[in-house]
Amino acid sequence: MWNVILVTAVSFYTFIVPYNIALAQDINMYVNVACQLIFVMDMPFRALTAVTKSKSICFDKEEVLKYYLNKWLVIDFLATVPLDLILLSL
Repeated sequence: MWNVILVTAVSFYTFIVPYNIALAQDINMYVNVACQLIFVMDMPFRALTAVTKSKSICFDKEEVLKYYLNKWLVIDFLATVPLDLILLSL
C-alpha cells in the first residue's frame, strides 16, 4: 500500500507540476505539502528495508541502516527539501 501512495506522489510531481509551470498556474499548496510529507515519511521506511549485498539479501537492521546512511541519506534529504516552498517564503 505504501508503494501505491509513493507512486501517486511521484506521479503528481512528474505530470502535474510541469503542467502547472507550463500554464503559469499555482500548485495547490496543501497537495504539495502532503507529497513532501510522504517523501519525508519514506526516508525512515527505506532506512529499515532490507538491502542486497554480495548477491544476498541483508536483513540485519544495523547493516541496513549503515548502508542507507552511507549511500542514500544525502540524496533522499536533498530530494525532499521543499525548495519551492522555501523560495515562496523569501
